[in-house]
Amino acid sequence: MYRDPELLQADREGLLRDEYWNPYDPYNPFPKSDEYSIEYLMAEEYGPFWDIDEGDFDSEHDAHLRKIMDDIIWSVSNKPLNHKELIDQIDTERLILDFEKGRYNQKFLLGTLQAFLNNIHSARFRRHYLSEYIKHYAGHPLNILTLYRISSQMTNTNMWKLLLLFSPFWIRSPLSWREERGISLVEHLFVRYETPEYLYKIWNKTDRFDFTWLAWFLIIARGGSLKKAAHEFGWRFTSKNFQYLFEADESMTPLEAYIYAEIKRMKGSDRVVNLILDCPPLVIDLTNPSTEEDFIEFWKSSVQWLIQNENGVTDVQANHVLDWAMHEFTDSGMRGNRRFSWRGRSLEQVLDRSAEYQRTIWRPYGISGHGGNNLPLLWETNDLDWEAEEENGDEWSFTELNNSKELHEEGRILKHCVGGYSYRCIAGNSAIVSLKKNGKRIITIELNPGNKSIIQAHGKRNRTPDEDEMKIIRKWLKNCN
Repeated sequence: MYRDPELLQADREGLLRDEYWNPYDPYNPFPKSDEYSIEYLMAEEYGPFWDIDEGDFDSEHDAHLRKIMDDIIWSVSNKPLNHKELIDQIDTERLILDFEKGRYNQKFLLGTLQAFLNNIHSARFRRHYLSEYIKHYAGHPLNILTLYRISSQMTNTNMWKLLLLFSPFWIRSPLSWREERGISLVEHLFVRYETPEYLYKIWNKTDRFDFTWLAWFLIIARGGSLKKAAHEFGWRFTSKNFQYLFEADESMTPLEAYIYAEIKRMKGSDRVVNLILDCPPLVIDLTNPSTEEDFIEFWKSSVQWLIQNENGVTDVQANHVLDWAMHEFTDSGMRGNRRFSWRGRSLEQVLDRSAEYQRTIWRPYGISGHGGNNLPLLWETNDLDWEAEEENGDEWSFTELNNSKELHEEGRILKHCVGGYSYRCIAGNSAIVSLKKNGKRIITIELNPGNKSIIQAHGKRNRTPDEDEMKIIRKWLKNCN
């Protein structure tokens, strides 16, 4: 399919597939899925979920958990407790003292966390016991009401549901939180020991619950042992890179931070880290036990090759080499041949092979090399530009990018891989739109130009859009359709 431009151009709905669809190949068009339809993305009760593998969409499990938290706050809010004159009669200082005295010095037990996660994944437990379980651990109903009121004033007004769900691990009462102290609500409720900044972001992601990284946060924040937790939960974990987890940039996601730590453990530079993070197929969860062992080995050997040859390649050459190696690795696996290995390959040979791979990709379009600053490629736009100004003065603009130079500039500023998407745009399978807030690039959106549905949307280093960004994206989608 990739060698036939007419076939690609005709397949604007993404209905055709190669015999072997390779999920790791950076040049594969994204699959068509009903979950990416405009009706799905516009539904307020679901909200958009970007670039998530099929099966990882907002599950009934997460939706059920959120509903239970809603029911809890509803039951509390409809009690006389909600009246101010009655609240004033409650000895809040005594409530705080009694709650925190029993919690703060309580030893963190890994088994308690494991049992909790097992329980909330049990449909029977959620249906019959979870509501009372949460109310019990949240303590006095005023704790629940206070948490709801505090969170309702924050940017992410749904954070309270996740915070309430994990009330068995509160060490302080919401009643004792004071914004002027400069401590976040999450830190106030859970943290005793220094915790990497990037892990705090997990509490803002209430579109779907990432229980693995939530567990990491709680273990570190409470002084637990990640090494023991890895053994209990089956995570791949190298304790030797633990110190580097605290050095990762706060703009990273937890997954990227672990990759950073692993590369640093291997004596890699910041440049090698960025080269790996700029190659989406290699941004994988190294802790996940379901990740194939031979792919983990390929990942490590690719990093080692970059470390050894860092001074001999430019960034563009390194990107091409990783694309080629990824293709060779997956292609050899699908054909039943011996898996790709870096052993015995000289730098000159690798550069020649990767350059030939790029020529093979672009040859069907009469292009002698990969698009970029040296060879600007142009394609038609799809009338997707739009601007909006909000009452608070924020100005939003959506601009469709129509040449390879703009794609590379977008990718360079936001530290992601959109610079290599010229192929998809030329084929008519994708339209790339840059979202700016007050003139600053913040989100890159890939759209299916055939049905105006979103394929993916990411900010700097592939972060997911926040609540305000998703709202304006919904308005833009409505305008597009």
